[in-house]
Amino acid sequence: MLPEYILQGLKDNTVQAIVFGWNCFSQLEMNNLVDILKTNRSLTSIRFDQNCIGTDSIRAFAELLRVNRTLGAVYLSDVDLELEGVRALADALTVNRTVHTLDLSDNTLGDQGVVVLLDSLNDNHTLQTLNLEGTEIGTEGIRVIIKAIRNNISLTGLDLSGVDMDTFGTCLLAEALQVNTHLEKLYLRYNGLGCSGATLLASALEVNTFLKVLDLTGNDIGSEGTYSLAEMLKINRTLTQLILKGNDINSDGARYLADALRVNTTLQKVDCTASNIGVDGAQCIPKVLKVNSSLQSIDLSCNDLRLEGAQILANALRVNTSLQFINLWGSDIGYKGAQVLMDALKQNTSILRLNGVKYFKEELTAYLARNRNIYETECKLACIRFFNKKDGWVDYQILKHLVYPMVDL
Repeated sequence: MLPEYILQGLKDNTVQAIVFGWNCFSQLEMNNLVDILKTNRSLTSIRFDQNCIGTDSIRAFAELLRVNRTLGAVYLSDVDLELEGVRALADALTVNRTVHTLDLSDNTLGDQGVVVLLDSLNDNHTLQTLNLEGTEIGTEGIRVIIKAIRNNISLTGLDLSGVDMDTFGTCLLAEALQVNTHLEKLYLRYNGLGCSGATLLASALEVNTFLKVLDLTGNDIGSEGTYSLAEMLKINRTLTQLILKGNDINSDGARYLADALRVNTTLQKVDCTASNIGVDGAQCIPKVLKVNSSLQSIDLSCNDLRLEGAQILANALRVNTSLQFINLWGSDIGYKGAQVLMDALKQNTSILRLNGVKYFKEELTAYLARNRNIYETECKLACIRFFNKKDGWVDYQILKHLVYPMVDL
């Protein structure tokens, strides 16, 4: 049974977000919940992840979406969603005007389910983020998704991770990205893209001026695929985050990226976790950090940097004034590596987070606290009021930066 305090909170309109993960909803419980939510005016986010909901319960929830005017985020990951349930949700989305985030990941939608769902987007201009990770989509499903990318004007975030993107599908996606003017975030983790897929996407992003986040985790793109992406970065002026976890880009790929980042002025976050960069790849970091003032976050975890890599990074931190986050988990820098980084932090005042340092915890905490104080002092919104006879009280904005980093670290 659903806890009474949750039901009462929904009745009183005091709950804004709720998680019903890892439960088994009976039809009666879902019906009771739906009845309450029909009059609720506070709930904006609901999660049913990993629930055995059943088609009848999905139908009841879909009917709610037809009349509810507050729910913005709906998470239905791994709920054994069947085709009839997809139809019910799709029908609801044709009239719903509040849901902006829909997560259907890890449900066996297949091509037919995706076709039914995305047809509803022809009449929906509210949905902004759609997660279809691990939904076992085939060629026909990919065609429909590509059509949505081309035509839908509201979709800004799309997760297709785990979808087997063959060369044909990747070509279609690349062609769509060349003309798309709305998609800002694209997640393609473990899609089997390989070097050729990375090259196709890189060519598309040389002309695309809207995509800001690209996640290519675990696609085996290697150093050759990294070269194509690096050449794209020399041209592209929109991408702010590039995730290349687990791609074995090795030291050659690191050098290609470094060359690109010496001229790129928009990328804020690079993630090269478990990419086999090693000490040789780390050698090129100082050249980047010496001239690049846009990069805020770099993830080098699980790259076997060791003491030598830590020394290289420490030297770079003594001159760089823009980097705010570094992750070195599992890079085996040891006690001496931590020591040289602490010496660098005596001078560096931009680093706000440093992960993966097991030693000198007190010193590290003190340095980071000092840097955060400096950052807040320099960047918080300040306003001074002046009085003059002509205009009366006038507000003058001094600084216009956010208190914490713009990039999601």
